[in-house]
Amino acid sequence: MLATGLRVSELSQITKKACLITNDRIIFSFIGKGGNEEEVFLNKQDDPKLYIAVKELIESSDKKVFYSAIYLQTKAKELGFKCHDLRRAMAKLEYRKSKSKNVVMKKLRHSSMKNTNIYIKSKVKL
Repeated sequence: MLATGLRVSELSQITKKACLITNDRIIFSFIGKGGNEEEVFLNKQDDPKLYIAVKELIESSDKKVFYSAIYLQTKAKELGFKCHDLRRAMAKLEYRKSKSKNVVMKKLRHSSMKNTNIYIKSKVKL
């Protein structure tokens, strides 16, 4: 979630069939907010260790790749944060890196810059 900006509901629905693994990226296809078909990418060059770990997880999966949304939210709460905080942190990290609100808006798949600004200004500590 931190690497892709996926919402917990999007992450939890991803199946093995919805993943395309190439030599340099993993493409996740899913139904996003609003019922739209969407894709996000996990690029190998951005985090080679994460790419390998997720690739192995997908390849060893039968159907669903990740845990349910409720399970992930419960585990996050036990660790003292909310799953959505990972999305907020991703927005802040991407803005630090790119210095572009438009890049962040695109990666979060927002239709409004107003929403993106809320994420960038969130109180999530990095």
